[in-house]
Amino acid sequence: MAITKNKKARRESLREELRSREYLRRIHETLDSEWLPEDVPIKTAKLNGFFKLLAKSLPDARESPITLTMPKDETSVLERARIVSNAMLAGDITASQAQAAIAVLESVARISTIGDLEQRISALEAQPQGYLTNVD
Repeated sequence: MAITKNKKARRESLREELRSREYLRRIHETLDSEWLPEDVPIKTAKLNGFFKLLAKSLPDARESPITLTMPKDETSVLERARIVSNAMLAGDITASQAQAAIAVLESVARISTIGDLEQRISALEAQPQGYLTNVD
């Protein structure tokens, strides 16, 4: 069953790639053709249509998975955020991907802090309670 799904996915991917190439070919044909003043509105509408179709057939970069190599040791959240921002500045990932990655790091840090507080509270609650006595 998995083989059938993979085969279907590959076929659909190939179809999308071929559609994209066809839209690009038509865009180039339109741009390379002679443009008379009376043809401008028609050719512009054609180009807009091809660009919309092309945008639908190409994968959305924001939804593409990204891979960043993070150190395995106890690196601070700040250092990890710097790694993400450096990847964005180097052009390895988009600004929206960097923003999403930093939001994940921030959430993990917040959850980690809550976990630490829970452990501290549990440790305090486990200690025997001393009673205040009035020493006269």
